[in-house]
Amino acid sequence: MNVALSIIYYICIVAFMLGYIVCFIINLVRAIKVNNGMKKEYNAVKAKVVEIIREKKRVFVKVEYVSPTNFVKFVDYFEFSEKAFNDQYYVDQELEIYYPKVDELKRVTCFPTYLEGNQIKIKAAPIVTDAFLAFVGMFMTGWFTTLIIRSGGFNIFNETNTNVENIFSCVDFSSMLIYMLPLFMYIVTIPYLIERLTTASKEENQNYLKLYGAKCMAEVKTFKFGRNKDIKGNKESLIEIEFYNNKGELVKAHLNSFMYTETQEQYINILYDLKNPKNVVYMKK
Repeated sequence: MNVALSIIYYICIVAFMLGYIVCFIINLVRAIKVNNGMKKEYNAVKAKVVEIIREKKRVFVKVEYVSPTNFVKFVDYFEFSEKAFNDQYYVDQELEIYYPKVDELKRVTCFPTYLEGNQIKIKAAPIVTDAFLAFVGMFMTGWFTTLIIRSGGFNIFNETNTNVENIFSCVDFSSMLIYMLPLFMYIVTIPYLIERLTTASKEENQNYLKLYGAKCMAEVKTFKFGRNKDIKGNKESLIEIEFYNNKGELVKAHLNSFMYTETQEQYINILYDLKNPKNVVYMKK
């Protein structure tokens, strides 16, 4: 039994390692491509600084702007270090927000936004997360492979050893928790991997829909509370909705929102992606 479990475990951690590495490489290439494109050509929307927030060694610039697509007024925050901020922004300052041109793309998977005066460079946070997961995957695979080699678990490939029961027999699954915790972490990250490979990150996707999304009213068919809570203690709502897109087609979609928990209305405002109508976000009235 230990042999079978060891083989399955090893296959799983190798598969996740490869998945993390592929995710990191693909998203790094996407980010480089988008940023190189923006250095040549980009779209811009006029914005106004409404507040400067200093918190410890970070500075947050709050700006408001009107979307050129759906004509809704939005607010956004741009974070700087004290050194990068350098008192270059002030309240009531009028400037622009730069963002990628995506008209020719079938699906948007990377959508960074930059405040005028801020250097156009790769957003580090999501790429660093991808790199960290890739490192964890490689570490776990290396660690488990080392255990197998030290115990002679690969001796099945030695012509002088035909004892199949020796392969991976080094693993003591009486301490199952030690091995299951990393595997549980891997399973929990599956939605993150799918999101990172198929769409932009949550923050970038919201910015994309603010600037390119179409406004629409949708009917909530069902909803239930999830396990997550926001800083106010509101539970996350898992919602199934229906709406008609700009082509008159009925679209059934899912979305998650903490803000909906406060209202629980039957009809809600949403922003949806004209390229992929099932990509929606809740918009509070």
